[in-house]
Amino acid sequence: SIDRRNTLSPELKELIDTPIDKIGFSARVLNICLRVNIDTIADLVSYSRHDFSALRDMGEKSFNEVETYLKSKGLTWKMKF
Repeated sequence: SIDRRNTLSPELKELIDTPIDKIGFSARVLNICLRVNIDTIADLVSYSRHDFSALRDMGEKSFNEVETYLKSKGLTWKMKF
């Protein structure tokens, strides 16, 4: 099988490997992510929109913070790498 990461641009590889604590998310979002072992952007975008929004303590404001970030980077939910 072909590793999909090999087909990604260097910029996208670097982005998806970014540690979640280096993005500048609020403490609430960061704590929610770390509690469920979301350590990198790749971990984050592997979630579906529904599953991420259903995480414990995830309110609308926190969810919108993450979704705004993803959109700003051209990323979507349920991406596979």
